[in-house]
Amino acid sequence: MRFFLLVATFLFFCTPTSHAQNSHTISQGIGTSGSFIAYTKQLNPKISLGASISFLNLDATIPLKIIGQEVKVIVQTSSLQGSVFYRYHPFGKKDSIGFRNNGFFLSAGLSQKTSSIYELRFTSREPLQIGQFKLTSDQTGSVNIDVFTNTTMPWFSIGYQKKFRNNKLSILSEVGLYYHGLPLIDMNSTGVFRLNDRNKDQIQKNISSLKYYPLLNVSLGYKLQSTKPNPQ
Repeated sequence: MRFFLLVATFLFFCTPTSHAQNSHTISQGIGTSGSFIAYTKQLNPKISLGASISFLNLDATIPLKIIGQEVKVIVQTSSLQGSVFYRYHPFGKKDSIGFRNNGFFLSAGLSQKTSSIYELRFTSREPLQIGQFKLTSDQTGSVNIDVFTNTTMPWFSIGYQKKFRNNKLSILSEVGLYYHGLPLIDMNSTGVFRLNDRNKDQIQKNISSLKYYPLLNVSLGYKLQSTKPNPQ
């Protein structure tokens, strides 16, 4: 991660900016990686560089029906994520003052997470009916699955930034994909659900194709005072 930060810093200061103002933007928003704050520097009408930090704390309960039985799925994860990114504005023009007509962009970046564990816990709603028998939650037990993915994730997105109030404020939305690699699972069960342990290999096979994580961000930005290049 340090290498990519050094590369981003190098590009940040070495990219030529003699034809346009440097536009600095601070933004805050929410997305699939949690709440985040980002800093972006638009070096010229076509190129921006930036960095962000986000925090995701998820603890959700999802009701499901499996083979006619009501099941609760508890999903938990918590992680801090830092990202650096390069943003390309394909329609940027040298004469677009303040970048007003330059909202569409393509982004590529690299993110580093402090944790890559997603905890899944399956429990039945009491009582669980099996034939003529009713089992309590202690008797049925639970299925606990930990899903591990890569902590380093390259990503790509497309988005649009709408500016208003003399380009001071902006609303940005983007959609894309993180690549977090092949998910690996660790599984253990209690109670009657222990019979499900034999399915671990099949579950691992079923999630092996889930190598991507959705990226969806919405944020509100504020442009700091622009700096003009010194005349040659």
